Amino acid sequence: MQLSVELAYFVVCTLVSLVVFFMLGFWYLLPRLSILALPAALTPLLLFSAFRVNGLYFLVPGVASPNIPRGFALPTAYGDATSAILALVTVVALRYWPSAGIALAWIYGVLGSLDLLNALVQVIIQGVMPAHLAATWILPTLNVPALIVVHLLLFVLLFRGLRSAK
Repeated sequence: MQLSVELAYFVVCTLVSLVVFFMLGFWYLLPRLSILALPAALTPLLLFSAFRVNGLYFLVPGVASPNIPRGFALPTAYGDATSAILALVTVVALRYWPSAGIALAWIYGVLGSLDLLNALVQVIIQGVMPAHLAATWILPTLNVPALIVVHLLLFVLLFRGLRSAK
């Protein structure tokens, strides 16, 4: 990957978003979620995660560049959509069958994290550049940093729940 001005802007936007979401998540959200029962604390994080369905925009002509590498777009779009559906199923399970919901939250956390990691690896392998993203540039610069923090918060809450169950 050759460093260009557009790539530098893209990296700066992504890093600033990551720092801001980290501060919001750990300074403001985690303290408030920590006082709730585990199913109630996990629910807003999983509801936010349902917006991963927006990864399907990588497949929409005119939204993403027609030159976006398919080796990135297809697994990222379908991985995000699958993760979004799993997040919603987990929310329903937390509401009506909390112990099953907590197990599903672990599954979502692991699979969702692996999906994010795969997308990041595919960016490098496929040589995805900001111009390939076109109007979808907001997803990796805003949604991905937010989702990274959501996954971190989810795991913090889940591990705390394990500790308190002992």
